Amino acid sequence: TITELSFGPENPRLVASLTKLADFYRLQGQLEKAEPLLVSALDINEKKFGPDHEKVANVANNLALLYLFQEKYAEAEPLFARALAINEHTLGTEHPVVARTLKNYVALLKQTNRRQDAKDLEARIAGIEQE
Repeated sequence: TITELSFGPENPRLVASLTKLADFYRLQGQLEKAEPLLVSALDINEKKFGPDHEKVANVANNLALLYLFQEKYAEAEPLFARALAINEHTLGTEHPVVARTLKNYVALLKQTNRRQDAKDLEARIAGIEQE
């Protein structure tokens, strides 16, 4: 509230507070309270940095994870795919953050019974982690 009042509701400084509070709610099992916070954080980052910035990818990944926990698989998948594409483009295909995003995506694929797709991505992860 203080950050929002001090800098405005669309200031990127607010994103850290929103994501930390969302994480607190997630850890408390209050997933429905976490969701709008991450949606707002994603919107703020998109407006400030553009749709293909790594800060957007980070929040998209976190929101996708929340949707995964909520079993909202259709909402999670495009966010994981987007976060992965942004991270690969901005950080390179062999970056540890790409591996982390792939691991999260694999969890979704396993939950949706897409085992072969999950295995394919796990092979990519193994290649990244060997370096």
